[in-house]
Amino acid sequence: MFDIRQDMRERNKKNIGHVDFLETVYKQSDKPYVIVGLHFDQEVNRYKGKNYPIMNVHERTLSVLACRYVSEVVIGAPYAVGRDLLDHFKEPKRRGIFRTVDSGNGLTTDDIVQRIIKNRLQFEARNLKKEAKEMAVIQAMKKREEEKSQDRAQAALSECILCSCCIINPLVKKVKFLF
Repeated sequence: MFDIRQDMRERNKKNIGHVDFLETVYKQSDKPYVIVGLHFDQEVNRYKGKNYPIMNVHERTLSVLACRYVSEVVIGAPYAVGRDLLDHFKEPKRRGIFRTVDSGNGLTTDDIVQRIIKNRLQFEARNLKKEAKEMAVIQAMKKREEEKSQDRAQAALSECILCSCCIINPLVKKVKFLF
């Protein structure tokens, strides 16, 4: 039996840190049975703040159960370890099968959230630059198309003056006006 709660609470481990830690715990025994306690959303929110937990208790439960190193999940585990909870560890301690395991990972949910925010800001800045370049290209293409259109109109007008039907048509119109 392993006391993982205190270490995880002190270090605030999440995500890959949890998985690495659970793997370490799992490998400590020939016949491991790893029980993970999850706090209710309200409990996490009270201690971590309004943006937490990122995943609700149902999502967290499914995520933890999907971990190959976990045998069982207890929903609603207390946030603080009290005397009554520690009494459950007396027998494992007496039998010498109780061990405290350090997770050895400093990655926290806050670290991941900050990384996401930083990457989002970089992504937005990069996309604004791309958008500006694309708009400049689009404007240049429109200008070039307008210039080509004007050149074609000018070319058509110069060709039209030379052709006999364009010369006659204005005369016919004048003639029609006279009548």
